[in-house]
Amino acid sequence: MSNELKGPSNVPVAPLSARAVVPSAASARSGGMGTTAKPNKHDELRLLVNSRHPIITVETPEEERFEQMVLDVATELGVPFYEWSVTAGLSKYHGAAIYNTEQPEQALANIPLIQGDAIFLLKDFARYCENDRI
Repeated sequence: MSNELKGPSNVPVAPLSARAVVPSAASARSGGMGTTAKPNKHDELRLLVNSRHPIITVETPEEERFEQMVLDVATELGVPFYEWSVTAGLSKYHGAAIYNTEQPEQALANIPLIQGDAIFLLKDFARYCENDRI
């Protein structure tokens, strides 16, 4: 996957190897404790989420593949996964939409009301960030 993960302020995130060495599941199974496996995008995303980055921006033409990767990370970490789109509003993954959350301002106002940790995927949200209210 050639997608670039970005941290706050749309700044590209340094490669995982520059932050920490996290052995992939395959290298751990093969006993490669002394080797450094090249991290994949899934590992990078999990590290960013575990590091408590409040906002991670991703530009990708592979929306379904990225959505599945975010769902996998949320499942691994045991946190709920919510998604937002302008057409469906904010909802738990493939669940019913929260009433009146189609507008970006309404979706953002509802996020703090959700108790506990969660991962929120806001689809095509960058275009709304030009708005001062967002």
